[in-house]
Amino acid sequence: MKIFKKRIEAFHYEELSQDAKETAKNWFLNDEIRSELCTDNIMEKVRTLFPKSELKIQYSVSGCQGDGANLYGTLCIRDVLQLLKYDQTERFKELQGYFSEKEERAIEFYMNYMECVRLKENRKYCYCMADSIDLADSWIETLEDNGIYNINSKLLLKLENVTIHMISRLCVEFEKEAYDFLCTISDEDMEEMCSEMGYLFNEDGSYCAEIPSEESYPELDQYVLDDDRGLCLWLQEREDSDECGDYLIVFWINDTRYYCYVNANSMAAALGIFFQNYPHITYEMIEDHMEI
Repeated sequence: MKIFKKRIEAFHYEELSQDAKETAKNWFLNDEIRSELCTDNIMEKVRTLFPKSELKIQYSVSGCQGDGANLYGTLCIRDVLQLLKYDQTERFKELQGYFSEKEERAIEFYMNYMECVRLKENRKYCYCMADSIDLADSWIETLEDNGIYNINSKLLLKLENVTIHMISRLCVEFEKEAYDFLCTISDEDMEEMCSEMGYLFNEDGSYCAEIPSEESYPELDQYVLDDDRGLCLWLQEREDSDECGDYLIVFWINDTRYYCYVNANSMAAALGIFFQNYPHITYEMIEDHMEI
C-alpha cells in the first residue's frame, strides 16, 4: 500500500498580493446570492416608503447600455403625499410644503375617484421610466367619466411632476446602492468578511476549494438522523407568521449530505441566517436551496 499526502498552500485574504486580492474580490462579488440579497434590501426600503403601493424594482449595474434602476407597478399617490409630509430621511426635505392646504384638499377629493398611477416596466433595459408617468391626463379622464368637471389640470400636472421627481430620485439612489453592493468592496470589509467566513485562497486569489475534514465543523454535531432524509436540523425555533416561510438548504461535507431547515421571510434571508450560523461553509458546498 502506498500513502500519498497532498500539500496545499492556502492564504488568508490579507496575505495575498494586490492583484490576487482583486481576483478574490471578483470571486466574492460575482456570487449569485448577492444579487438576491441586494434586491431584498432594496425592496424592503421600497415597501417601507410606499406601504400602500405594489411596486417592484429592476436594475442593472453591469457597465452596459441601459444600466440603471427602475421602479414599476402600481403607485398609490397617498404614499407620495405621506413622503412629502413625513419623510424622516430628509431625502425630500426641499419638497415639504410643496402643496398648499387648499391644493391638498383638492387632491384628497380627486383621490375619491382615482388614487393610483401605473409605473411602466422597462421591457428592454433597466433605466428609470418615471418620465412616462401619465398621471394628469389619466386622472382627468377618470374624473370626467365620473361627472366631475372644472378640474384643476394645473394642480394634477404639478402632482405628476413631483411624482416623477420623487421616483426618479429614488431610482438614482437604488442604482447607486446596487452598484456599491454588487460591484465594490473595500480591502477592510473583504478582510473582515473572509475572517468571519473562514475563506482561504490560492496564491493567485482564486478560492481554495479544498474541503477540510468534518472535525472542522463542530456545529454539525447538532444534526439528528432522520429515517426519511438523513441528517437534519431546524436551525432556529419556527415562527407561525404570514410573513415567514420555511426554507430548506441542502449541503455536502465530504460524502455526507445535510438538510438544514430555516424559518425566514425570504430565500435570501434564510441563506443569510444559514451563513451566519455556519461561517465555515461556503456557497459552493450547497447542493440546493428552496422554499418548502
